[in-house]
Amino acid sequence: MYSKDMIVGILLSKGNFSVSIQKNNRFSIGYRISPKIIIRGNMSFLEAISRSLKQHLVECNIKEKESSKSPRPIMKITGLNNIINTIALIPDLPDANDKLEGFKQALKIIIEGKHKRLDGLETIMKIKGVL
Repeated sequence: MYSKDMIVGILLSKGNFSVSIQKNNRFSIGYRISPKIIIRGNMSFLEAISRSLKQHLVECNIKEKESSKSPRPIMKITGLNNIINTIALIPDLPDANDKLEGFKQALKIIIEGKHKRLDGLETIMKIKGVL
């Protein structure tokens, strides 16, 4: 098991914070917005992180290989409650990939429900650098 401080260090160094935007006509604005945190590493490392995160009410999905083209193990943290609980662990520090601050901004829009309107979608796209 990792301590909370070790989990924070792992998330800041190995975590890939992203918000995907997918076309989906079932949603009112025609897009589905889903935040996720991805960590790659060997299987025992990811399982240890998963066990440690369960103590903080975070459920993770671990796959032995991401795809046939990328056979490395991958762990995904999805679901709004899991992501909120994960982000709550992290103090205001910069991450290695410089994506955490934008992720937090997009997450705030999602929590407030503004992502269901066009202006919220456009704001998230600007944060991602798509617009």
